[in-house]
Order: sequence, then C-alpha cells, then structure tokens
Amino acid sequence: MMAAAENAPTFISAFWDGCEQVRADYPEVGLPDADVINQILYEHELPYELRPPALLARHPQAPIAV
Repeated sequence: MMAAAENAPTFISAFWDGCEQVRADYPEVGLPDADVINQILYEHELPYELRPPALLARHPQAPIAV
C-alpha cells in the first residue's frame, strides 16, 4: 500500500485486497465491507466505486491512470 499511495485506484485496490486477506485469515476481525468503502469514497468525492472484485470509475468517460 505504501508504494500505491501515489495512485488512488491502486491504493484503493491494495487496501481492499489487504482487507480480504485479513478477512480470510481472521474472520473475527471487523473490517469495512464494500458498502462502507464506497461511502467513504463518495464522501471524499473520489470518482471510484468498489464492486468486488472490480474497482470501477464512477464516470466511465474519465480515464483511470494505473
């Protein structure tokens, strides 16, 4: 995630992948689901939406730099 910090889509994807890895290994740990992450992205006006396993642009005509 540190390497992905300069690129929002890459960071979001790395964060989600990390959550999924922790969820698989430690199901008792409370982690945000896709709805919570999407709410945070929306509140901060980031034009992305998480629909596992995909991260989509909320405005498809806008290019996503990866």
